[in-house]
This record gives sequence, C-alpha cells and structure tokens, in this order.
Amino acid sequence: MYAYVTFTAVPHEGLQNAMERFVDKLQAIHPNLPLRTVPLKIEVFTPTQDRIKQNHEMALTFQYEVHQAWLEQLNQRFSETERNLPICEISMSYE
Repeated sequence: MYAYVTFTAVPHEGLQNAMERFVDKLQAIHPNLPLRTVPLKIEVFTPTQDRIKQNHEMALTFQYEVHQAWLEQLNQRFSETERNLPICEISMSYE
C-alpha cells in the first residue's frame, strides 16, 4: 500500500500543528504509513498558466514550507535508518 499527498494551502499560522495532526491520522491507519506516503509537487503547466491567481502563486510557494514541515515530522517519528529504506521495504504488516 502506498499513499500520495498533495499539500495545497495558502500560508497560514499553525502549520506545524496541522502537519502533526495529519501525520497522527496517517499513523492511526498504520504506524509506518507516513514512510509509504509520497508528497507530490504541484507545478504550473502551460495550459493553466494564465489562470494562476495571486493566491495560487502563494500556495505554490508555500508548498515548500509544508514539505519541510512534513520532513520534520518524519525526522521526529522515525530513525534515519527507517527514513532511508526504499519505500517498498517499509513493512505494513502487524507482526
């Protein structure tokens, strides 16, 4: 099982708390699910470029801060060895 997440938000206070709650919810499904979750980067493509507004631009820039908060949660919850395992080697069993 793998999960993919797209972090979309305009800059706001409480990012660390929001990310902590999100990772808590993933771990409620399975303790290792965050290690099998892939954050996806949002990019602008030519067909939609003209429709990008200021709030969209802020969210595109903010995604890097959100990704950093994601990494901080992983660093706090998992060892370096666990974080460096290939995603397909992260156990999802309850042995």
